[in-house]
Amino acid sequence: MITVEKFFCFLELKWGMLAIGIIQIILTLLSAFLMPYGYEVFAFVQFAVLILFFISCILLIVAAFVPKKPLVLCYLIMAALLILVAIITIIIMVCLGHHYVLSYVLSVIVIILGIYFWICAYSYYQQI
Repeated sequence: MITVEKFFCFLELKWGMLAIGIIQIILTLLSAFLMPYGYEVFAFVQFAVLILFFISCILLIVAAFVPKKPLVLCYLIMAALLILVAIITIIIMVCLGHHYVLSYVLSVIVIILGIYFWICAYSYYQQI
């Protein structure tokens, strides 16, 4: 499995978890307000995942100060689920013919940053 020693090559992973939590909370709030939802049933799933992911980001911030594996594990599970939901959202938007460029950009950012942040959180999880 790929791991990293430092967050963005210069921060300790502990402080990286704090940064990830804050960045992800901001991106989650942006996604909740700016992303159009696909089918009504899937919109409920998206909203539920965003709420749970928001909570897991708070737990990750706590894990930066109280290094407990279950706190990081919660984030790892929810981050993987959020990446999957972002991919499904892009597929649904393309199938429905939505042309919301901002939504596509946000989804791609969530996916790319989400993968890197997941690797960093996994590295911190292994380090604890």
